[in-house]
Amino acid sequence: MQPIIYVADEDGSESEATLPWSKTAMIELTGAEQRVGRLVSVVSGSVLDTSGQLKPAACRIVVDGKTVVSGKGLCKYKVK
Repeated sequence: MQPIIYVADEDGSESEATLPWSKTAMIELTGAEQRVGRLVSVVSGSVLDTSGQLKPAACRIVVDGKTVVSGKGLCKYKVK
């Protein structure tokens, strides 16, 4: 179980998420957000590596079926 924090259509967290975890959000951008963008982000928990040490879990953000960001620990993307 992992803690995950996200900012998308709303801000939230999952304190005991089972990996792999996902959230689907429908975001309607305001006029200002269409011009400057709206930040969406995911902060993933940690996972054990093969040596038993904690490391940041993988994360990714998918927009309209296309992966726009992938990383470890923190993924963020500005939707326009």
